[in-house]
Amino acid sequence: MENTHFFLAIPISKEIKEIIHRWREQHHSNWTFKRWVHKEDYHITLVFLGNATKEQRQALDNRLKEKIVHVKPFELTLSSLGVFGKPERPRILWGGVEQSSPLHELQHMVARICYEVGFTIETRAYKPHITIARQWSGQQPFDLPLTPLTDKVNTWQVNELVLYQTHLQRSPKYEAILQFPFQN
Repeated sequence: MENTHFFLAIPISKEIKEIIHRWREQHHSNWTFKRWVHKEDYHITLVFLGNATKEQRQALDNRLKEKIVHVKPFELTLSSLGVFGKPERPRILWGGVEQSSPLHELQHMVARICYEVGFTIETRAYKPHITIARQWSGQQPFDLPLTPLTDKVNTWQVNELVLYQTHLQRSPKYEAILQFPFQN
């Protein structure tokens, strides 16, 4: 049986996915990353859950349904590129979003709920991002481009939280299994 992981994330609008994908298509031949993320897999993770039993997912579902309906939709704006890991050999190339209090408040609330229902929560500071590529494998050191993801302001409305399941042998590999819409 496949080793399945779950995570809670903010979906990315189709327009923003397309902007990131076009940028990737223009630049990916210049860089050697082991894996480029499929455009349908772009998202902003709030909490990584790892393995989760049916009982844990049900408890999480119940608690999130109680709380998420009180969250108001908010906007996010695509911003700069960045990396995690050593700058010359990054583990992750990502696109960022501008600072957002509603996003950080949502992440904090969701992490607290996950902890309360028994999940182990990441202790590093939360850094919202959209993973574009993984594991630099080039012979030369990586050099972060000065080319922005886009030359205009690109904002989208966040209306829901999604529980995703990972399918490592598929592409795209993330499946939305539960959606939690925000307040109308």
